[in-house]
Amino acid sequence: MKSNLLTTLFATLFCLFQQASAQCDLPTAYTGNTGANMTVVLTPGVTSSLPTLVSGAYVVTFTSSSSLLVGSKNFEDIQNGTLAFPVWGVDSTTDDVDGAEANESLDFQLVNGNDLYDLTLSFAGANAYVANAQLPAISVTYTLNCTSVGETAVPGCTDVSATNYDAQATEDNGSCTYAVIDCMNPDACNYNSEATEDDNSCINPVACETCSGETDGTGVVVDNNSDDPCVETSNVATQGSFSEGYTVNFETDGSSVTVTFELLDSDKSGVVAYLWRESPFSETFMSVVSGKKFTTTISNQSPGASISYACKFAYAGGMA
Repeated sequence: MKSNLLTTLFATLFCLFQQASAQCDLPTAYTGNTGANMTVVLTPGVTSSLPTLVSGAYVVTFTSSSSLLVGSKNFEDIQNGTLAFPVWGVDSTTDDVDGAEANESLDFQLVNGNDLYDLTLSFAGANAYVANAQLPAISVTYTLNCTSVGETAVPGCTDVSATNYDAQATEDNGSCTYAVIDCMNPDACNYNSEATEDDNSCINPVACETCSGETDGTGVVVDNNSDDPCVETSNVATQGSFSEGYTVNFETDGSSVTVTFELLDSDKSGVVAYLWRESPFSETFMSVVSGKKFTTTISNQSPGASISYACKFAYAGGMA
């Protein structure tokens, strides 16, 4: 019986709490100007005695007789511990009661995030509206009136066209990012390092062509006088080493590329050469042109395709 009574009591209190929370309507900040006002000053003795304020907390003022909202101020405007704000009086030029009447007392509340507090202020004078007067508040006590349990804002990207659109977000936090559609191949001349989606627009250099070097999608193919064969001299070796180096000559004719390598090392003899491809692996014997110069032709190449080959020189006592 005792257990059932406690359960019933707890359930009743819980339901009452839910009902009170669900009915907690936070007052909005005041907007308007009736043309007449007085100034309420919350001194440091008041502002330092309030509960811990969250960002955006504000005080609101109502007339005691009619609960008419007649003023508010955000605590972000506090200066040296003091918050001063206008309380608006009735506009004498109209018949509308849109402000506090002369000598009408005032009530104050604090909106602090989802919490609403009733403030009991002590003033250096009477709690009454007097146009053009100043009313300093010197102390305060407060009581939690209610807590709003409405939906909490979910920050995120709310733009459906963004790549990181968040369907659960209710408040845009400026984090939206957008697709950059362009060439994503770093070997292409029009490569865009910022691209997030490839549009198949990549342009690769062929034969003697090179790239202009931009990486923002504006790069172009540099012809380098493609009527002449491409010639390069180097001593770079992935296996073995070269005492002097070699020259390589690429010459395109239609869909064929003729490749010629000449070994410049005078300390190597009995030299033969193979055109070597890593992937898919192939090794092709190269014909002797003269001395240590060797050549072969690669056929059936597609315009715009990139090819990657090397030459393996085999000689008496080693290879490179």
